Amino acid sequence: MRKIAKLQKAIKEQHGCDSEHLLTRHVRETFQDKVVWEGDVEIFQLENHQAIVAYAWSYKTGSGNTRYVTVLGIPPVYTAVDAVRTYVEHSRTLTPQSGKKIARAGKLLDRSESDIDTQTADMIEWYRGRRD
Repeated sequence: MRKIAKLQKAIKEQHGCDSEHLLTRHVRETFQDKVVWEGDVEIFQLENHQAIVAYAWSYKTGSGNTRYVTVLGIPPVYTAVDAVRTYVEHSRTLTPQSGKKIARAGKLLDRSESDIDTQTADMIEWYRGRRD
């Protein structure tokens, strides 16, 4: 099964709806000039769900298993960067595909540490207008 299909399956299992893949955003999150998370976040349009989009990615755990992460695009999550920050905030440490540990989440919430993904935010606004 392809990566996108596996993430769609995770969205269906975790949020009970089908999804359509929209695009991929590369996220590089830093804290005090150190990379604490880097990877691709897939963005999906949700069908028959109050959230318009979901952000999803996977990573390898310390035991070698693959973990699938899905974060709904509901406030305060407006971008792929926000989704990563939200997930990290609620996790003490993660083992991304690079095998490095991620810094504690509480340190990642300063929005000035990375640019907001305005193209994704514009896309969400477009979908909101289309669905209303």
